[in-house]
Order: sequence, then structure tokens, then C-alpha cells
Amino acid sequence: MTYGSTNNSSKNQTVYDAPPANLNSEQITLLEKEYKSFTRNGAMLPQNKKQSLRQIDQELAQLGLLFGEHVLADTNAFSFKLQTKKKLKGFLKM
Repeated sequence: MTYGSTNNSSKNQTVYDAPPANLNSEQITLLEKEYKSFTRNGAMLPQNKKQSLRQIDQELAQLGLLFGEHVLADTNAFSFKLQTKKKLKGFLKM
């Protein structure tokens, strides 16, 4: 995740608050999405809050990987044993 400097933050805020008049609707949408992404990633936060957000992001990334590993392990461990062909009735044509 990238965190902008205070200087870049103020420039982005200025462009967002007063976009150039010659932007078409697609460009305005892109500007809005980029600005929202920028602010949601902590660019407008004070330095101490940015550090806290970095720690949260790192923990979230680690937990996401751990969750994926658990899902994969459970998927690989799953087995379904069928004792008779009668229980397959309706699933396969025999």
C-alpha cells in the first residue's frame, strides 16, 4: 500500500475539490475513484495514524493468507465416501 506525503495529499485534495473544467464524465469518475482510493489508503492521515494503519494492513494481509491456507487445507482434506450405488440415484445415469 502506498501512502502519500503531505505535499501530495494537499495537491490531490486541491484537484479533487476543484477539478479542471474540461474533464469529461469518464475522467471525473476516474478522478473520484482515485481520490477515494488515495484517502482510504491513509494519505490524509497524520503520520502517527499512518503508522497505525500500516500495522493494521500488515496484520490483515497475514490473516488473509492464513485464512486462504486453512481453506485450501480443508478443501484438500475433504472426501465423500459413498457406500452404495442406490445413494447415487438421481445424480448419475446408470
